[in-house]
Amino acid sequence: MAGGGARLAWSWLLFLSLACGPAADSGRAGVVGYGETTWVSEPEFMIGDALSGSAAFSWAPYLRLDSAGSRVLVVEPNISRLTIWTPEGALLLDAGQRGQGPGEFLGLRRVHLGPSSFRVRDQQRFTDLSYTGEVLATAPNPPTSANYRGFRIEVDAHLPDGSYLGVPSVPTRAAYGIDGDDPVDQLPVFRVLDTGEGWGTERIFTLNKRNDIIALRYNSESSPLWTAQFLSDADLHEIDLGAGTLVVARRNAGAGRTDILEVSADGDTLWHRRQALDSQEITPELLDEQIDRYVGMAERFPGSTLPRAAIRRSVVEAMYVPESGFLPSVLAVRLASSGHVWLRSREVSDTLGAWYSFPRGDAASPARKVLLPRWLNVMDASDTHVWGVWRDSLDVPYVVGRKLTPLDRECGFRACFPGMELRYCGSAGAPPFPLTKNIRRDANDVGDAGTARRLHRPRCGAGRNRRAPGRRRSDVYLAGRLGLVPVPAGAPLVDRAKGARGRPLGPASPAVHESVRLG
Repeated sequence: MAGGGARLAWSWLLFLSLACGPAADSGRAGVVGYGETTWVSEPEFMIGDALSGSAAFSWAPYLRLDSAGSRVLVVEPNISRLTIWTPEGALLLDAGQRGQGPGEFLGLRRVHLGPSSFRVRDQQRFTDLSYTGEVLATAPNPPTSANYRGFRIEVDAHLPDGSYLGVPSVPTRAAYGIDGDDPVDQLPVFRVLDTGEGWGTERIFTLNKRNDIIALRYNSESSPLWTAQFLSDADLHEIDLGAGTLVVARRNAGAGRTDILEVSADGDTLWHRRQALDSQEITPELLDEQIDRYVGMAERFPGSTLPRAAIRRSVVEAMYVPESGFLPSVLAVRLASSGHVWLRSREVSDTLGAWYSFPRGDAASPARKVLLPRWLNVMDASDTHVWGVWRDSLDVPYVVGRKLTPLDRECGFRACFPGMELRYCGSAGAPPFPLTKNIRRDANDVGDAGTARRLHRPRCGAGRNRRAPGRRRSDVYLAGRLGLVPVPAGAPLVDRAKGARGRPLGPASPAVHESVRLG
């Protein structure tokens, strides 16, 4: 019971920090925090089909938007196919097939949408196409003679002067130094160009890739099992295919801090920003949990023969722990078509995770904090929507767009702590009930996009026994893997458990929930 109480207290504090987090970190010169307004999202667009047709996407779709958010380009690399849709799901273009001819692709990698055309990068070349599918121009990849220590340079941008931007593709064994060579801890970013006497390279930046991966030993003969270091503070980077620039997130700037900068093809720093996010201290319990996770991975791997104690010793020796004593606060970087940088943080509250966004080139304005469903694989965003991929219970992918909206909340004498669009109004102190008891779920909690559930909410007002004018004791929300949003007013409610109507649920009835199939 004591452990459960501690977990509930931690859940409440973490939720409070997410929903009513601090304003911009103005106490440290040169460090930018985040704004007071928290944003959330609600489902609006979905493109996909579980069975057949143009919208039956393959297992690994990737998407990008145009700058206006009026076109959604979906890439299916495994079948060399790309489709363009309106946000409402109308098909505008279906193009591409596997091959080396005009309009054919091998291993689609990157796309960028411009005003009147779009650019595609595959394993063999860059191709510019019109929005009707006409091939406008092509540029082959540079020859393999332009390399780094014998490693091929994987180019991701083709510049107007005919040069390229790229990063060497270093195999994991070589990066780790497993064959006796020096590990590749520093990874250069090159501009690859024709000098007139052959192809050469110019280094424009050096990425820190130290402690990026970990080798898990599972027997004494085979190569190790490679996976990501849980506490890695190595650089994250994105090459912008359209702008021909490099954006880097340096995660070793200290507790909760990340340096974000953009570098031109000439190697000049265009702008720099030091972003402060909520920091989390590395505790012995957290380390033990991660060590056990690594040990379990190695034990379950086919061919594992080493004793558990030997595996654990090797994990402890190989696991990286930042000197700062804090978890790196950024997990991923996205360059949105809207011209914003999106950072995925480690902050979580139940089914929601915190992202932060700010305009590229803005070194001072507070970042916008956005709470998004943790299942959403964010790939792009417009000014009004965030886009990504959702997978149903059969692992079928759907392209989804969620509308961004500021969270309706009040933080003051009567602290209102909204969580997943649920409001609590009461004293500024501890809530009169555990937050985790508020939301009734099915046993597996996978949810259904068409199931409405009634969520109990305590009464709001000057006292806990009075309701604020115009507010109900309980509200109805659409609950499922697409998130929680209000159900349209007047929708009928059917209590599947007892057949009652309009009765709010209390803490004493955890198994009862009311639902209705919409549409």
